[in-house]
Amino acid sequence: DKKIIFIANHQSMYDIIGLIWFFKEFKPTFVSKEALSSGIPSISYNLRKSHAALINRKDKTQAIQEISRLGHYINDNPGHSVVIFPEGTRSRKGLKKFSLGGVTALSEIIEDACIVPVAIDGTGRMDAYKVFPLQAFQKLRWVSLKPINLNEHNIEEAMAMAKASIREEIGA
Repeated sequence: DKKIIFIANHQSMYDIIGLIWFFKEFKPTFVSKEALSSGIPSISYNLRKSHAALINRKDKTQAIQEISRLGHYINDNPGHSVVIFPEGTRSRKGLKKFSLGGVTALSEIIEDACIVPVAIDGTGRMDAYKVFPLQAFQKLRWVSLKPINLNEHNIEEAMAMAKASIREEIGA
């Protein structure tokens, strides 16, 4: 009955496939860098048609406006959710600093939201050679962790809790 903001660490391009599949019942919509919206068969098309927030990370005003637009879309479309990678870029090992801006913008717009941290582990080893050859028999994990109700915590506390739970799960 709540709107969900999935917060995940980001190890590789293979993270997205698992998130789409495992959370398909929540109709995930992504916050993605604008550069991915063209030139990549299937991915670019789907980002453009799915109402994803396509942001320019160097233009904070544009990024917040686009993320806010996505927040309004989530409010207006029951059953849809948001996926955001607060690290901002891939980190094959460990965790980078979590940025608060995107999640803060979403939390201010999305009514009755909760954060669901998602720990992703093992996908960073899949693209050791960029795209191909893939390494067979790698252990890959997408683990949804305890939800954090934004009515009970401010955004700084919620993000710290999300990062700590992801860190603990992946052993970073």
